[in-house]
Amino acid sequence: MQGETFRAWGEIIYSQPLTEEEIRQYELKPSRHNKDMREWMERQTQAVGKWEKAKRVPESKRFTWYYSDFGCYALKEFVMPEQLSERARIVERQEAARSQKAQKKKRGLDR
Repeated sequence: MQGETFRAWGEIIYSQPLTEEEIRQYELKPSRHNKDMREWMERQTQAVGKWEKAKRVPESKRFTWYYSDFGCYALKEFVMPEQLSERARIVERQEAARSQKAQKKKRGLDR
């Protein structure tokens, strides 16, 4: 069924990295257990967690939870890497817009 989650894995070795377009065309998805992917997802998880807290996102809609023993955010198990990436893009866009607004305001005060 379309959109259904299932486990599949394999390994393909290329002489040079694939472009984003090639990855999309082949529908390749890196494993969330891949070291690079884990590090990337960890950075996104921290940014999304802080954003969710600041925006007071209801617990039922959050992708993260705060792990007080370690003082960081953890990704909820059901969240797929694609979902995390989309939310991280939202956070990045909002941060960029806020930064631009602050810069415009500062320029207006400097004149």
